[in-house]
Amino acid sequence: MMKLAFAVAWLSQTLVTFSVVLVVFSAGIVVYNETGSLTSFGITVLCGYVPELLITPLAGSLVDKVSRKAVLITCCLLQATIFTFYFLILRQDASILASTYLVIIAVSSVAGVHRLAYNSSIALFSDDPRVYPRLNGIVQSGLACAHILAPLVAGLLLEYAGSWTIAATAAVACTISAAILTTIRFPELLSKTSTTLKHGWKLGIHHIRCSKGLSELLIIHACSNLARGAAIVLFTPLILAFSSEAILGSLRSTAGAGLAIGALLITSWDGPAKQMYSIFYALMICGISIVLIGITQNLVLIGLSAFIFYAATPILASIAHSIWQHQVPTDIQGRVFAVRDTVAGAALAAGYVVSPLVTDWVFIPLMEDTEKALSMTYILAGFLTIALAIVTARKPALRALSET
Repeated sequence: MMKLAFAVAWLSQTLVTFSVVLVVFSAGIVVYNETGSLTSFGITVLCGYVPELLITPLAGSLVDKVSRKAVLITCCLLQATIFTFYFLILRQDASILASTYLVIIAVSSVAGVHRLAYNSSIALFSDDPRVYPRLNGIVQSGLACAHILAPLVAGLLLEYAGSWTIAATAAVACTISAAILTTIRFPELLSKTSTTLKHGWKLGIHHIRCSKGLSELLIIHACSNLARGAAIVLFTPLILAFSSEAILGSLRSTAGAGLAIGALLITSWDGPAKQMYSIFYALMICGISIVLIGITQNLVLIGLSAFIFYAATPILASIAHSIWQHQVPTDIQGRVFAVRDTVAGAALAAGYVVSPLVTDWVFIPLMEDTEKALSMTYILAGFLTIALAIVTARKPALRALSET
């Protein structure tokens, strides 16, 4: 019965994620087509990421205080309302730039609460920590499907129907998602401790600081996100420095296929008894893949490296999240995960911002060649990830996390 409930919840929440990716991805295209401005496009990207990062610290206490099923249903309905509003704007054929920014900010804010509630609900579907990697793998597979299918659907709808059909599709999908979620008995475990925002944030920080292993794992997570952010944001200019947009699109599709394969792999595997070894190997594989992308112009090797990098990503995420689920009591996971996600998300954002600045202001003047400068930044990000893998293997507190 619990397996059925998890399957239904997974289907419902994957549908919401698909809807969010569908709208955010298409909004960037709509804004760029209307303005022709890369700056406007960049603002759209930031509107889709920063509000989620800012709302996460505030959402932890809410997630632990009330029914997580109620939070998820509310998020579904809020997204449906926002998408309906966006649909009405698009149907008016007026200037939509400012309105689109506001819509994406609202979507991102709700998505931050939704993601935290969803992540802190997974462990409630099983009393056996050995099952956590598989459950997390299933969640990762849903994310992979959403990120692969949504751009394809958005492209088709923009080409043959119009942007307003995207908003309408997303609104209907989120409404269906809420309806689906009402049909299952959702496991709940409400917190009995203080749930004010201030105390919730302090509790999350205190729980992490009291565990040397979790503190070190969070540092590893943040530093790897910094390198990952650099690898993601520099991939496009690195490839375009010596190849075409068509090749770039093919390589991104290859990377997306790797994401799906990695998610399917962890879904069919419970993971090793000592999960920290998987984190070591996944980090090492990611680091080597990033270095290989940076040192070569061989498109086959770059495609293979990108595929492997993205295949290792959901495995790394699933195993790491399983450790957190095992180490953090379910009734305070919302608040602890809020702290974790804020730190890790800020590091990812720093990677997006810092790596282009380092390339522009350090390596390009030093090397007097944009392509070589991009390659050097990429290689440094790869070596940072490899170093983190070595640190992970040498830290007794980290190894102890997967043995308790």
